[in-house]
Amino acid sequence: MPQNLKVIYTAGVPVVADFNASDGPPLCVDSSTGILYGLARGGGGVDVVAVLTPCQQANAAVFATGSTQATATELDVGLNYVSSVPPGTGVSLLSYTAGTAQTVYNGGLNPLKVYPWVGGQINQLATNAAMTLPVNTTCRFDLVSATQIIALLSA
Repeated sequence: MPQNLKVIYTAGVPVVADFNASDGPPLCVDSSTGILYGLARGGGGVDVVAVLTPCQQANAAVFATGSTQATATELDVGLNYVSSVPPGTGVSLLSYTAGTAQTVYNGGLNPLKVYPWVGGQINQLATNAAMTLPVNTTCRFDLVSATQIIALLSA
């Protein structure tokens, strides 16, 4: 893992900057593998390294595209702020592992279609069917199996 690097996200794009220990724990990217690491101070001043999965990362500027599951914007991180939602467009969830979750906030001007991965099912909707997320609402999608997703919608 590279030393003394800090990753700052700008519109979902990682920008690597110099790390200064006074800045606090950094996020580091291994340039040979692209794996994102978190660094935390353990007991006795020992650094502890943890691999951060896509579901532990955030994107503050997602743009919805496409009007079908195949053409929707694929969400590749866990916390997603969809800031641009043209009429009829959507996003698709990341197929990851049971026990993980993705959260989607619709900050656009139109309802947002949220599709499961191919073969996935959100709540009791049909397999591959989109859930419509109203404007200014959030939904947490808990992955409970290879095919089932539980959606928890905000008020």
